[in-house]
Amino acid sequence: MRNIQKKVITTETEEIVSYQCDNCGSVIPITDTIPAPGLLIVQLHGGWQMYFDSSSSVSCDFCEVCADKLLAAFPAIKKAIGEAD
Repeated sequence: MRNIQKKVITTETEEIVSYQCDNCGSVIPITDTIPAPGLLIVQLHGGWQMYFDSSSSVSCDFCEVCADKLLAAFPAIKKAIGEAD
Protein backbone atom coordinates (compact mmCIF):
# COMPACT_ATOMS: atom_id res chain seq x y z
CA MET A 1 0.00 0.00 0.00
CA ARG A 2 1.19 3.48 -0.79
CA ASN A 3 0.29 6.46 1.30
CA ILE A 4 0.51 9.50 -0.97
CA GLN A 5 0.71 13.08 0.21
CA LYS A 6 0.68 16.02 -2.19
CA LYS A 7 3.28 18.71 -1.62
CA VAL A 8 3.82 22.01 -3.34
CA ILE A 9 7.51 22.56 -4.01
CA THR A 10 8.71 25.92 -5.24
CA THR A 11 12.11 26.65 -6.69
CA GLU A 12 13.81 29.89 -7.49
CA THR A 13 15.06 30.23 -11.06
CA GLU A 14 16.77 32.96 -13.02
CA GLU A 15 15.57 34.08 -16.41
CA ILE A 16 16.80 36.74 -18.78
CA VAL A 17 14.36 39.64 -18.90
CA SER A 18 16.40 41.92 -21.17
CA TYR A 19 19.78 42.34 -22.83
CA GLN A 20 22.00 45.40 -22.70
CA CYS A 21 24.12 46.35 -25.70
CA ASP A 22 27.80 46.08 -24.77
CA ASN A 23 28.61 48.92 -27.18
CA CYS A 24 26.03 51.69 -26.59
CA GLY A 25 24.26 50.46 -23.45
CA SER A 26 20.73 50.42 -24.90
CA VAL A 27 18.35 47.87 -23.37
CA ILE A 28 16.77 45.24 -25.61
CA PRO A 29 13.68 43.76 -23.91
CA ILE A 30 12.81 40.11 -24.27
CA THR A 31 9.56 39.37 -26.06
CA ASP A 32 7.88 36.04 -26.69
CA THR A 33 10.48 35.22 -29.33
CA ILE A 34 13.89 33.82 -28.51
CA PRO A 35 16.33 35.13 -29.52
CA ALA A 36 15.07 38.68 -29.22
CA PRO A 37 14.66 40.48 -32.54
CA GLY A 38 17.31 43.11 -33.19
CA LEU A 39 19.94 41.39 -31.06
CA LEU A 40 23.33 39.98 -32.06
CA ILE A 41 24.85 37.61 -29.51
CA VAL A 42 28.53 36.74 -29.95
CA GLN A 43 30.14 33.97 -27.89
CA LEU A 44 33.75 32.92 -28.42
CA HIS A 45 35.51 30.18 -26.49
CA GLY A 46 39.29 29.98 -26.37
CA GLY A 47 41.02 27.00 -27.85
CA TRP A 48 44.07 25.67 -29.59
CA GLN A 49 45.93 28.39 -31.54
CA MET A 50 43.40 31.04 -30.53
CA TYR A 51 44.50 34.52 -29.51
CA PHE A 52 43.25 33.81 -25.98
CA ASP A 53 43.78 30.63 -23.98
CA SER A 54 41.49 27.61 -23.79
CA SER A 55 40.19 28.49 -20.34
CA SER A 56 38.85 31.86 -21.53
CA SER A 57 35.66 32.93 -23.22
CA VAL A 58 34.19 36.17 -24.51
CA SER A 59 30.50 37.01 -24.70
CA CYS A 60 29.09 40.21 -26.22
CA ASP A 61 25.55 41.38 -26.92
CA PHE A 62 24.86 44.08 -29.52
CA CYS A 63 21.70 45.97 -30.48
CA GLU A 64 20.72 46.05 -34.15
CA VAL A 65 22.16 49.54 -34.76
CA CYS A 66 25.57 48.69 -33.26
CA ALA A 67 25.65 45.28 -34.98
CA ASP A 68 25.04 46.97 -38.34
CA LYS A 69 27.88 49.42 -37.69
CA LEU A 70 30.28 46.68 -36.56
CA LEU A 71 29.47 44.39 -39.49
CA ALA A 72 29.55 47.15 -42.13
CA ALA A 73 33.31 46.67 -42.53
CA PHE A 74 32.83 43.10 -43.74
CA PRO A 75 31.73 42.02 -47.23
CA ALA A 76 28.01 41.67 -47.77
CA ILE A 77 26.54 38.38 -46.61
CA LYS A 78 25.72 36.20 -49.60
CA LYS A 79 22.60 34.07 -49.88
CA ALA A 80 22.94 30.35 -49.52
CA ILE A 81 23.35 28.28 -52.68
CA GLY A 82 19.98 27.52 -54.18
CA GLU A 83 18.17 30.35 -52.39
CA ALA A 84 16.02 32.59 -54.56
CA ASP A 85 16.95 36.25 -54.95
